[in-house]
Amino acid sequence: MRIGVARLWHEANSFSVCETTLEQFQVREWCRGDAAVDLYRGTATEAGGALAWAERRGDVELVFSRCASAAPAGPVDQTVLDRITREIAEDPALEGVDGLYLSLHGACIGTVDPDPETTLVTALRARFPDLPIAASFDMHACIAEALADRLDAATVYRTYPHVDMAEAAIAALDMLAAIIEGKRKTRVLLRVIDKILPSFNMRTDCLGPMRDIETEAVAAASRDAGEASILAAYPYASFAYADVLQANAGVLVTCEDAARGAALADHVADYMRLNQTRFQPDLATADAVLAGRPWADGSRSRSSSRPTIRCPAASATRRPVRRRPDGRPAGWQCLRVLLRSGDGGAGP
Repeated sequence: MRIGVARLWHEANSFSVCETTLEQFQVREWCRGDAAVDLYRGTATEAGGALAWAERRGDVELVFSRCASAAPAGPVDQTVLDRITREIAEDPALEGVDGLYLSLHGACIGTVDPDPETTLVTALRARFPDLPIAASFDMHACIAEALADRLDAATVYRTYPHVDMAEAAIAALDMLAAIIEGKRKTRVLLRVIDKILPSFNMRTDCLGPMRDIETEAVAAASRDAGEASILAAYPYASFAYADVLQANAGVLVTCEDAARGAALADHVADYMRLNQTRFQPDLATADAVLAGRPWADGSRSRSSSRPTIRCPAASATRRPVRRRPDGRPAGWQCLRVLLRSGDGGAGP
């Protein structure tokens, strides 16, 4: 069995002024062929998981096309995305493969194209109309209906912090191999909940709503799967800083039986809606925090007993992410309270 592997992994913040360039990919992950094997072997990445999976099976040849990853930043230079898409979609090395595995993030944005991952998969589907294609995604993906429709199998990280990248790849490849070997017909269903879940309270290494959602998704798929049937549900939270239409939390279900898959997708989406308010932290107001004068004893400052306020979001974005009803940026609320009170000699 020959499986083509490609990777486009980048999380874009629409509000960042730091455009992602080719150089940022080249200093992190920019490889193909044998160079990709050398880079990823033994790592806990998706590509590393794919290599471990193939070696364990012993009957699989992985064909590495372009693999590209850059650190999260602003939207990607469109010429770079066009090059990546072209190099993967037109790669002659992929001719004759039995299936494709794509390592995607799901929240990549171009300076022109707001959904380059759908563009990539669409190009691959045009070239390989009948070839099984599986993909794995980050938990903070923004997935369009058109993207799900063009896939035969999909997985998402189940952990936050993300420590199961390799496992997400292996699960996708297991389904892909079952489709190829058993000549089985699957589809990927998408359900969204019209909510972007904040990363607050999202950790899965402790008790919390995302851990409960993941547990329910796994249990429900296990209950509903028929004998020898492919059925898997992967919730995702989406990404609040990707200002795109497809930003929306939801669940991806890979299924053979469309009715079972639809019922599972609806169930997990409903469970996510029931738990969505648990992601919202109970934050104190600026007035309540400052009334306690937490800086007064000097223990929170190396230089003085005067308060120090950091507003990193204000310096990292083109515009305030949110404004108060009076039109003032919410990020400066604490400073405004201090200036109003005159406490501690605070100044801008």
